[in-house]
Formats: sequence, C-alpha cells, structure tokens
Amino acid sequence: MIKNSVVFRLQTLPKGHSDWLMSLQVLLKGKQSIVLISAYAPTLDPEPAEKKKFYTDLHRILSDVPTKDCVAVQCDFSARVGSDSESWNGALGKHGLRKCNDNGRLLLKLCTEHSLIITNTMFQLRNKHKTTWQHPWSKHWHLLDYILEQQRDRKEVLITKIMPSAECFTDHR
Repeated sequence: MIKNSVVFRLQTLPKGHSDWLMSLQVLLKGKQSIVLISAYAPTLDPEPAEKKKFYTDLHRILSDVPTKDCVAVQCDFSARVGSDSESWNGALGKHGLRKCNDNGRLLLKLCTEHSLIITNTMFQLRNKHKTTWQHPWSKHWHLLDYILEQQRDRKEVLITKIMPSAECFTDHR
C-alpha cells in the first residue's frame, strides 16, 4: 500500500525481488531519490540456504542503489541485535536490547558492509516504544523489527518509535 500523496513521486513501480523483498524508488527534492526496501526475513527455523538467499538478495539490492540516492530498509528480520554497540560501531546505536542471536549477527554484518545503522537503537526510549514482539510463553518483549538507514543520512531520522495500534491482525506492534 502506498499513500496517495506519494504516488506521484514514484520513479518506478514497486518491484518484487523475491517472496521476501520489495523495493520502490521515490523522488526527493532535486535529483535525489530514496530507495525504500520492505522485507520479511526468514525466521530462525528455515534452512540455512534460505537465509543465505535472503541476505544475498538484499545485499544485491543494496549494492545496486546509486550512491547519490538514500536508502531505508524496514523489515521484520526476526533478529535480536543486542546492545554491544562498541563491537558493531556505526551499525548499532547505544540503546539496543539484551543479547544478539544468529540472525542478529547476519543483520549486523549486512549493516556493516553497507554502512547502514539500525535506527531503532539510536534513541533512548522506554521499552514499550522500542520492542515490537512478545514471546508467547515467556511474555518478554523483544526488538525484532527494524528500520535501517545509511549512516551518511543519519541526520534525516528524528526518531524511530513503535506505533502500537496496527489496523490489521499482527502479532507485532
């Protein structure tokens, strides 16, 4: 779904790259554009080859974006990136949560390779404004959904905050 006020700024029609990845290019001021990538990563359960294909496809899409254009990726990565901002300097802000898992390491590696920052970890917010999914048994809230942006564009992001009132069925907020 694309907001009507944005449709006239589309450079091309939205493009589906795989079952997990879609992108669209929106004209900004001047000749600059932003490439918006929407993704839904494989969970912890699938075969390693499936995850590898997802990250290979995402890497290819990011590599194809012209350097003059901005990039923003929004995704349910099913990843926990943790809070070790010193080890992942530049990719992870100082306000991550808990420990990193295998999917988190894949995401952080991708961010490092493409100079992306996980904007959800840049801002000091209450957990209810940061966490996006509640584990069904432990009832602990986790940060699994992320907004990534090129580090050079960091000043464009004023805040990344959870909006807890989705207008459709979802187990995420």
